[in-house]
Amino acid sequence: MDDPVIDRCKTGIPVLDDRILRGGIPRGTMVLVTGSSGVGKTTLSCQFLFNGATMFNENGLLFTLTESVSQMKRFMNQFSFYDEEAVEKKKVQFFDMRAIYKQMGMDKDQYTVSDMNSLLRIIDEIVTNYNIKRLVIDSITAMIFRMPDKEKIRDFLYRLGNIIFEHNAVALLTAEEASGTRFYTEQGIEFICDGIIFLTEREVGNTLLRSLQVVKLRGTAHNRSEHEMVITQSGIALTERTF
Repeated sequence: MDDPVIDRCKTGIPVLDDRILRGGIPRGTMVLVTGSSGVGKTTLSCQFLFNGATMFNENGLLFTLTESVSQMKRFMNQFSFYDEEAVEKKKVQFFDMRAIYKQMGMDKDQYTVSDMNSLLRIIDEIVTNYNIKRLVIDSITAMIFRMPDKEKIRDFLYRLGNIIFEHNAVALLTAEEASGTRFYTEQGIEFICDGIIFLTEREVGNTLLRSLQVVKLRGTAHNRSEHEMVITQSGIALTERTF
């Protein structure tokens, strides 16, 4: 059941919105989407953007750091949720951060505090100018790995979260799952984010099944059960099956 008090952002994915998120992700929040390689982090995030444009008339933006815009579009084009008209009308936009870094003179081994301030200013300006309500950074680990230490990383993420809050938007930050530790990411990003969506694979019988679990979501009740997840031509779909 939806909570009428909380302004929520629907993902457009049945079961995730209705059964797990109790109506959607609260606006003004930053959510970590983490899991191993190939489990569906980018697919889920892009589906969130395109569903926002086509179902809810909300502007979305993806900052890509590991692939070019053309590679990202080619990958997304295999799914029915991809809408070229939404891209042409700039309802969903793709920005290659590597090109932005080069223009800003930030293609260097380590960022200074001034570089980080400039990056936050650019993100804020883009979100403001295009009235962005859904933001994806793929991946946040690639964005922060050149920052000098954990204290600077935490400060950057707190300030990024403030930008999202001020614009009443929702940001999904993808990150590879940390290996060999009890944390979700090596940098501890999960402690700063308002929510955690954890995607994983598990062996059931002789079959490898994907699953999705909302581990954390501040300020609202949610279902923490691990739901079976499938990736089809339509994108991410969740079943009623839990583990």
